[in-house]
Amino acid sequence: MPISVRGLIHTYDPDTPFARQVLFGVDLEVGDGEIVGIAGPSRSGKSTLAQYLGGLLRPRQPGMVVIDGIDTGAPDADIAAVRTRVGMVFQFPEDQLFERTVELDVGYAPRLMKMNPADVEARVREALETVGMPFEEFRGRPVHALSGGQKRRVAVAGVLAKGCRTLVLDEPTAGLDPLGREEMLELVASLHRQGLTIVMISNQLEELARMVERLVVLAEGRVAADGPVRRVVSDAALLASTGLRPPGTVAAMQAFAAAGLPVRTDCLTVDEVCDEVARAAGGVRRA
Repeated sequence: MPISVRGLIHTYDPDTPFARQVLFGVDLEVGDGEIVGIAGPSRSGKSTLAQYLGGLLRPRQPGMVVIDGIDTGAPDADIAAVRTRVGMVFQFPEDQLFERTVELDVGYAPRLMKMNPADVEARVREALETVGMPFEEFRGRPVHALSGGQKRRVAVAGVLAKGCRTLVLDEPTAGLDPLGREEMLELVASLHRQGLTIVMISNQLEELARMVERLVVLAEGRVAADGPVRRVVSDAALLASTGLRPPGTVAAMQAFAAAGLPVRTDCLTVDEVCDEVARAAGGVRRA
């Protein structure tokens, strides 16, 4: 089990007049090879939880976070090993690019790990190829000359170059144009197909519904739902209570159902919608 969270509590500025609790006994398991979505409205605790999942925060209050067998709250926990095994990709990761060329930036972590130059180059080559950027074509490119989508790929490659097999992505499509969003989502899907464990955090159920197998909803620092994505995104009462908007396909099916058409409301794609409406109407869908 790559990540296990039990009874996690987090309070900012504890023991001060400004104390603010944001996590209230969160339980979460992420299995090897899973792709899990975490959704929730603003101030639901998503980004704080993400930092625990990436090993950037360690439990100091009641609760436990175990990452790849390492209890991160233990005084002798090997946090360096945790941060090598789990990669954290923040919102707008391209803002953290600082080296002159793509090769130098992606190779920063391997150099920090004291790898020899040949191994650094091999690690950079593999990471760039994994994100769809051929090494020889991009190695010498100035970082500032890349497109927004390419910068984000380089940022992901820099995380992968550490050798991690689990990625935690916090709002990975934030700020991208439609083409950039599609490219980023395809990259995430490709990384999962290559065997990486993925935790994708977003408040965009439209994106999560097409990407993940399982969806966790946070509300006011608590787990409000955890289950198969179809079941969660079609739970109208749950989404209304958390202020999340259902995917367009689900909203359409809910409208059809409210109008009296006997349809499933958990359709996630346009093709599913068309097939279900045709079935419920007693007709045959035309190609």
